[in-house]
Amino acid sequence: MSKIGNNDELLTVGQLNNIAKNLLEGHLANVKVVAEISNLSIPSSGHMYFTLKDDSGSVRCAFFKGKQFGLNFKPKDGDQCVVNAQVSLYVPRGDYQLIVHSIEPFGEGNLMAAFEKLKIKLQNEGLFDSEHKQNIPIKPKHIGIITSASTAAFQDIITSLARRAPFANVTLIPATVQGDKSPRELIAALNSIESFNQRSSQPIDVIILARGGGSIEDLWAFNNEDLAYAIYQFRVPIVSGVGHEIDFTIADFVADLRAPTPTAAAELVSQGMFELADNLEGMKILLAKEIKNLIQEKKHLIMELNSKIKNPKDLLKSWAQMIDLNEIKIVNHMKNKLLILSNRLKNNEQALVSLSPNNSVAALKNKIRENASLLRRLMRINLKDFHNETLVLKEKIEALNPLAILQRGFSVTFDANGKIIKNAKQVHANDLIRTKLANGEIISKINETD
Repeated sequence: MSKIGNNDELLTVGQLNNIAKNLLEGHLANVKVVAEISNLSIPSSGHMYFTLKDDSGSVRCAFFKGKQFGLNFKPKDGDQCVVNAQVSLYVPRGDYQLIVHSIEPFGEGNLMAAFEKLKIKLQNEGLFDSEHKQNIPIKPKHIGIITSASTAAFQDIITSLARRAPFANVTLIPATVQGDKSPRELIAALNSIESFNQRSSQPIDVIILARGGGSIEDLWAFNNEDLAYAIYQFRVPIVSGVGHEIDFTIADFVADLRAPTPTAAAELVSQGMFELADNLEGMKILLAKEIKNLIQEKKHLIMELNSKIKNPKDLLKSWAQMIDLNEIKIVNHMKNKLLILSNRLKNNEQALVSLSPNNSVAALKNKIRENASLLRRLMRINLKDFHNETLVLKEKIEALNPLAILQRGFSVTFDANGKIIKNAKQVHANDLIRTKLANGEIISKINETD
């Protein structure tokens, strides 16, 4: 590459920007800048773009997603931060910028260093090992909460447990969760639980150690070494719910289970009871459905059996209709016969008129009278026969009527299930039977059977 500043060399803008980029990255590969974040933007890619500014100037920054793994807080506009970055240049625009490696809140650098140092020490001593973690009871009977009674975190925990584990006993062991006295009070709360369990018939079987979100200074009590040892040595399972999801404390690593928030800690502790309640509700719904299906099935069976049993009233209506049809048939038959005889009579009269046999008029008149008399007799006979037939049909109908049978002194006996008893072997001693009479029923108890 030719010497920079050679007036005879012609450069494109891209070449110039690349030269500047290489110079900046080569000489300022790692710088720390203290300033305020502004114009923060996080697109769907997850990369962060913002401006660092102070009273003397500003510079654009790019914090790519792959570098954000160790970020333990959520940056926002107005935050004073220490940015560890490489000075670079964005070639397409020629913009001078910082490629950020890490960000930490200003003033927290020493605390983070102390946190990392203690974390490594305790990890090497095995305080974080999974084999030392105790199992959280599935259905805890007595839940202890170590936190400050005045915090919103405590109210969130109580609300969640009241909804998800209403049958569990809940006891608050108050302790300050911020300040110099806090670690001692938290350890004292653990000791008081141990003393309580030794003399109580309902010992605490799981503990929620909780505090709401805050800065690293606010949460520093939970990074205490003595508290870490106390949690590690404690024989009751501890669920840590300190801060927000992005917050991590030493207590989180030592505890038997870490929850991202106090509310999440309450949900994890009550998960078994909540699932049990869901299972019971599911079984209740299933049982109600089965009972409903069984009732519907029996209802259909009753309707089917009911359709097969013919009501005596329906039989009477059927026979009455048959009588009416027979009556109509008889009347129509007689009308047809009368019409035929009437036509025949008219034909005979016309024949007589046309022939005018004066000598046989009297005989013909007698014949007509005889025929008329015969016709009346035939009509009476036929009417009597049809009347007798109708009476016979009526007697048959009445004979088939079950109520008529009862009127003659007969009865029908049913067992306790409503089945008709036809054989003495269908019943046994002490069985209740129901006897239906023409008027009313008799309930009896079987003494013995033959």
